[in-house]
Amino acid sequence: MITLAYVAVCIGLWVYINFIAQGDKYQTAMRLGALYPPRIERKKEYWRMITCNFIHVDIMHLFMNCYCIYFLGSAYEGMMGPLYIVFLLFVMIFSSFVTYYVAVIYNRGYETLTIGASGVFYGYLGAMIALGLLVGGNFLAILQSNIYIIAINLLFTMMNPRISKTGHLGGLIGGYLFIYILYLLGFLS
Repeated sequence: MITLAYVAVCIGLWVYINFIAQGDKYQTAMRLGALYPPRIERKKEYWRMITCNFIHVDIMHLFMNCYCIYFLGSAYEGMMGPLYIVFLLFVMIFSSFVTYYVAVIYNRGYETLTIGASGVFYGYLGAMIALGLLVGGNFLAILQSNIYIIAINLLFTMMNPRISKTGHLGGLIGGYLFIYILYLLGFLS
């Protein structure tokens, strides 16, 4: 249910940006809550660290993210139950924070607009790695059968200059950390 709601909001915002809103699509994305480090740093608009994860301008960006979120998210939602919403928020914030931190501290991409749900997709991949390595069993088999997908996605991230490397890697690390925390707390065995 949460996964479907997430996908529906992403699609709804894409429709609004592309067919209803007047003016520049990226200005509309900014108004709706795209991650933009100067606005977070100067105006303290921290809510952008969550809202940016719902905004897409390009149809292929939307399609790829929603496709991955629907299939992987449905599996994680079924497995995690009520903790799934906490997982989503953790990964969204962690991915966005890494992007913001690198922009502010290292002045990399400081004036770059960051949007999209791919940080969450990478959070699923990070969770898959953690479950495979920490819990093992069927999770290790799933990780082994999907390791090439993870490798291809990481390679694509590093090779494409238009992709937020910090957002993707932040999501991957965030997903891993969330599962690691659950493991340390005894929720997984």
